[in-house]
Amino acid sequence: MNSIDYVLLVIILLSAYSGMKIGILKTGFSVGGIFLGWLFAGQFSPHLGEIISQSIRNDTIITVISYALIIIATMMVFNYSYKIVKPVLSIATLGFSNLIDKIGGIILGLLIGTLIASIIIVGITRFTYDFEIPENSMTKSFNMEEYTKEIQFLKVNKNIENNIADSVLSTNILKIVQKIPASTFGLIPNDFKTSIQLFSNNNE
Repeated sequence: MNSIDYVLLVIILLSAYSGMKIGILKTGFSVGGIFLGWLFAGQFSPHLGEIISQSIRNDTIITVISYALIIIATMMVFNYSYKIVKPVLSIATLGFSNLIDKIGGIILGLLIGTLIASIIIVGITRFTYDFEIPENSMTKSFNMEEYTKEIQFLKVNKNIENNIADSVLSTNILKIVQKIPASTFGLIPNDFKTSIQLFSNNNE
């Protein structure tokens, strides 16, 4: 374990504590905001990136900024929605005991913390490598693993890569993200998936 692990653990534990204090209802809205924000970012970040590219030329920065903006915007919408529907749902939540509400909040808080940790690690991994995705990466015949093995003149931040490799939580998160079916349905943009595959290739 290294400093990255401790930071991620703090994020997850603070999220669990926050979930306990806030309760299952508001925590549920937060989970929905983060998850859908991640999903929307995977689908629409390339389009937003085209707009941002008019002001910024660095592809890596464009990708990360567009991805983050969509996630943050979605979370803000969910937070605003919660404030609107809270009075309506307050009657329904009266049936829950305080203990159940807190336990549910802790569970959802852990989920939020894990999602946040995953987003952070995937984002850091993207910053580790500088490359361009070829046009055929969008075709069905494109093989991500074979493509990443053939990349040349790739700029790698070895310091970041080594820190991720030494982090127990980071490596396990990347392995899970790499295998989950959701990653094949646009949840994670191609350049992020390429970065994860590059990390896997370099640290097998």
